[in-house]
Amino acid sequence: MDRRKALALSVTALACGPAGRVRIGGKNFVEQDILANLIGLATMRFARETPDLRLRLGGSFLAHQAITNGELDVYAEYSGTALTACLKLPMEKSRERVYETVRR
Repeated sequence: MDRRKALALSVTALACGPAGRVRIGGKNFVEQDILANLIGLATMRFARETPDLRLRLGGSFLAHQAITNGELDVYAEYSGTALTACLKLPMEKSRERVYETVRR
């Protein structure tokens, strides 16, 4: 499956969740603003939902807490940061193992 289809399916699944509007977060730097807005555009196009963008939340810890507390539905994160900073696990040499660990 190509990445565009995977993103569309992910956004559609989020839009079908119980929260109503998809709550998209971004950490406090420009790349995150861009990624959150791209996810928002995909949400509008593929899920036909108006997203609730929550930009400039702070760092990875705050964004991860917002996800685990149910305050956000999605935000973009680097897999290595998710593994070490959010999940507090040691770095893996295998990028496949890192991905499999953090996607759960």
